[in-house]
Amino acid sequence: MELSEAELDRARGFFLSQDALAAARYMAALQRGETQAPVDPAIRHGLERLGWVGAGAGGLTETGWFAADSCREYVFWRERDRALPFAGQAPQVVSECLFGKDVLEIGSGSGMNLMSIGSRARRVVGLEPVGIYRQIGAIFAEAEGLANVTALPGKAEALPFETGQFDTVLCVSAHQYFDITPAFREIARVLKPGGEVVLIGGFLRAFVSDHIGQLWSGPGAARNYTVTVVNTLGYMFLGRRIIVRASKWSTAFPVYPSRGVMQRMLAQAGLEVMGPPAAVGPEALFRARKPLLRQG
Repeated sequence: MELSEAELDRARGFFLSQDALAAARYMAALQRGETQAPVDPAIRHGLERLGWVGAGAGGLTETGWFAADSCREYVFWRERDRALPFAGQAPQVVSECLFGKDVLEIGSGSGMNLMSIGSRARRVVGLEPVGIYRQIGAIFAEAEGLANVTALPGKAEALPFETGQFDTVLCVSAHQYFDITPAFREIARVLKPGGEVVLIGGFLRAFVSDHIGQLWSGPGAARNYTVTVVNTLGYMFLGRRIIVRASKWSTAFPVYPSRGVMQRMLAQAGLEVMGPPAAVGPEALFRARKPLLRQG
């Protein structure tokens, strides 16, 4: 999903002329199903003109659903005072791996993490395959007066960078959508010797316990839960997803390998795992380093 040049110009004009946060809050409310959420009529009318919200009492259009993902990210970012989502629980990672470093974030979404570290990193680049997320994220960055936020198209399995470019590769709640084995090899390739990958995300035990209620939430939710568990087990033991069907959603088939399997895959990619994963809320934080070049 990607906005045309004309659609992007209209979206930029709208958000830069309105209260961007208020518009984002309303989009996020509609995505939660709150169709009667209060809103300035000018904002509602502007969103209807963009084609993101149906006329009258209508909810989100298909494009609006994608746009609302970015709006929700922006709302959360503002609610945590523009900080990284893991800054409070992993301050050492922030200071050691991000500030003053050349940083690549894979799966950067709408770029909120890029916006948090852009002024403190030496260089920060995002990689995001969904065009509309990059586009709307750039609008929010402009609304915030941030000019040094760059997100490029691309996928983790074929990083569009030369070897040894980055001190840190960051992945936050993104690895579950990768083909993890080739993605980890690519991460190892683009890291400088001594550079680190910092990966934060879910794992099998947490997913099973946190989402098991989906089995009783209707056939659609139960099917999605079952597909995710089956695909995760397939990836852990066979190295591939077992169930794949056509989908317009880039996040349709996540996998959540166990912590031990994740550490093993990092090591198989040639990275040195730096101790057991730490807990960051319900997710796990993995750190692994690219070995230094041997002398002589």
